[in-house]
Amino acid sequence: MNSRRLTRRKTAKLQGRISKEINPPAHDIKLEDLHPTYQVFASLIGIEAALIIGQELGGANIYLPKLDIDQMIAVRERNNKIIEEFNGSNHAELARKYHITDITVREILKKARAHTQPIRQ
Repeated sequence: MNSRRLTRRKTAKLQGRISKEINPPAHDIKLEDLHPTYQVFASLIGIEAALIIGQELGGANIYLPKLDIDQMIAVRERNNKIIEEFNGSNHAELARKYHITDITVREILKKARAHTQPIRQ
């Protein structure tokens, strides 16, 4: 597979670049000047942002999974309940209750610790 992965460092770099001007400036470029793929992006996020994405990720095969906001909210609410209900030793119980694996419960708690959410030890 010849696709580049978007690491946290690259993501942070890209986010920093989006707030800056593109070099050369995009003000001379029109939508019809762009490749059809970039036209789609530019119509959604603007020419400048589309050009930055092209500079940073051009040539990469990128898969954008379907976005399901309702599912994202449901997962966040479930994870928050798991964090609230965790008593320090009930990993298996929570896994059964929420129909997920014990490992998934541990990963949820680990992420919460990393984001400094208070968790019972």
